[in-house]
Amino acid sequence: MRENLVQILADTLGCRPEDLGDAPSMDTIPAWDSVAHLNVVVSVEQQYGVRLTIEEITGARSVEKIGEILRAHGK
Repeated sequence: MRENLVQILADTLGCRPEDLGDAPSMDTIPAWDSVAHLNVVVSVEQQYGVRLTIEEITGARSVEKIGEILRAHGK
């Protein structure tokens, strides 16, 4: 799942997955701003067929956290 999430993030931000580092997050990637965050959330929801809550959206600030949220949805 992690590789797929990194690819979604890279596609959304317009970069290569290897440019995102080992622990991609909003704190480590300047291009992952609030507008990009909404695009990341929409892409994740579409790819995995889930609907995130407001709390999940605001908490989805890293690839690791997004993975945790998706696992909680049974993905």
